[in-house]
Amino acid sequence: MRSPSCRTAPLALILVLFFAHSATEAAPLDPAAIPGDTKWLLHFDMEKARNWELMQKWQSEMQDKAWYRDKVEEMVEKYGWNPAEDLMGLSMYDSEYARHNGVLALHVRNIDTEKIASQFKKEHPDAKTEKYRNYFISTWNDSSPYRGEHAVSGCLASDSLMLIANDVEKIQKTLDVLDGESTALSDSSALLDTFNQEAILACRAIDVPKGYQEQTRCPVLARCRTATMFFNVNDNLMQLKYDLEANNEELASKMKGAVSGMHAMMGMQVGKNPQAKQMLEAATIERDGNHLLIAWQADSEKFAEVMKSMKKMKGWSGKKWSSKKWKRGKEGSADEKADEKNDDWIKNFKL
Repeated sequence: MRSPSCRTAPLALILVLFFAHSATEAAPLDPAAIPGDTKWLLHFDMEKARNWELMQKWQSEMQDKAWYRDKVEEMVEKYGWNPAEDLMGLSMYDSEYARHNGVLALHVRNIDTEKIASQFKKEHPDAKTEKYRNYFISTWNDSSPYRGEHAVSGCLASDSLMLIANDVEKIQKTLDVLDGESTALSDSSALLDTFNQEAILACRAIDVPKGYQEQTRCPVLARCRTATMFFNVNDNLMQLKYDLEANNEELASKMKGAVSGMHAMMGMQVGKNPQAKQMLEAATIERDGNHLLIAWQADSEKFAEVMKSMKKMKGWSGKKWSSKKWKRGKEGSADEKADEKNDDWIKNFKL
């Protein structure tokens, strides 16, 4: 797991698509389940995302794809829960800044603990398990193209909560909080100041140390001591906000110039599309001292129309956007092949 980065928000929004499904309840952030010394936090309210009409429409389109239905059925068979229906929310957090670091908390409706345990033994027969009070924490080896071989620890904290982390101690810290043995976040915690707990997606990082800024590849945290962002939808109105507290006013001014430049370039890209221009003009980019403030809002249905029209424009189609960096073999000529290629990450998804 990584510390928060500029890649976190886009990835999170993509994940919502995979897990979108109709629902009636919400799963907002529960500060009482997170250690009080946490320095960065990201939270997804998957239940609220499912109530978004645009997500329901996209989900319906996904369900028309046989491979998608097969993937969901495969996961239900293996793990006993349907990620498209049963994942209520997820949180990522940690008390320090480092690459591939932190805790992932998955809030799931009615986990089949026996099926999960059985499948886990099949996939990780060499895993080591230790008891911590009334909990069992397992550690196993995994691999990825980004990290290579590495250790992962996990715990079924309850029939509705799974914890995964880069080491056992981080899981133990969360279990201590859940059992009342350690201090949890509270509404007065600095991390929750301006954190939108009711948003679909929200993240915040505070007290970013200078040492981490000097080595991180994230352009935001390399320049900001505090970063706050949230995305929400109310009455079909999408709202996105950033508050980036740069190390000093000069950096904030340069960041504003960079963002404004990208915004202008996007305006040139949309050409004469009046709806797209209107969407772009809805964004505001301001500086207040060493704070860079970015805000944007738009109607969901109009946004979907703009995205559909932009996809047909030269240079914006899935085929045109396939760069050498992302190619995996020969490029197909049909739009269907391009769509399947864009969906590869979901096809290969595993818990």
